[in-house]
Amino acid sequence: MANNGKSNDILSLAMKDFSPDQQKRALEFAMKLGIKPDDEFWLIFIAVGGLQALIFDLQKLVSEAPDQWQELFFSFQGDLCEWGDQNLQIINGLVLKAQNEDALAKSLQQLVVALSNLTQYSQQLTSELNQLAREYHRSSLEANNSYKNLSDQIQQQSDRISQKLSSMNPKSNGNTTGTGWGMFFTLIIGVGLVFCNWRLTEQSMDTNKRVSWILQRVIKAECASGRKPKYSPECKQF
Repeated sequence: MANNGKSNDILSLAMKDFSPDQQKRALEFAMKLGIKPDDEFWLIFIAVGGLQALIFDLQKLVSEAPDQWQELFFSFQGDLCEWGDQNLQIINGLVLKAQNEDALAKSLQQLVVALSNLTQYSQQLTSELNQLAREYHRSSLEANNSYKNLSDQIQQQSDRISQKLSSMNPKSNGNTTGTGWGMFFTLIIGVGLVFCNWRLTEQSMDTNKRVSWILQRVIKAECASGRKPKYSPECKQF
């Protein structure tokens, strides 16, 4: 009995990692061969039966493994394809973002170049306007001086001619002749003054036209660059 208890302990220890089904088949293997628990070869046949059960299970696992592996592969392939699609979408998004950023950078660069050119153009127009204003001021001074000098010269010439005529004519008709010549030269002076005034007016109008044209160009450039709002009265005319 002591040996039987010891054998049971060894049997339990040997088959502790077996599944219940494997333990059952190991016992059935020994029983089919007519081996009893009190037989000295009992443990050996139990071990052989357990080994046979393990081999059977392994063969079954090997025979079924390809289908399981295929299912596992298909499952993994589906996950991999989904992961690849997600990554492809992310990559396409990054590419599109990079393209948009590149297009934006090019547009900003073109805008900077356009603003730089517009600034240079505005500076050129401003310089021309300042130069034209200085020329207009100088022309006005010259015209006024010329007008004054011409008026003084005509008056002096008229006085000299009147003096000569008065000295050449008899005293009896000096007053009448002097008065006639005085009226004649007064008329000449008036015509000269009118002509000078007309020339001065023409120069002033021409200068004003040039100034107005340059101002229009400056305003148009400021409206195009956004320095002036498009809804402002100055920009509505363009």
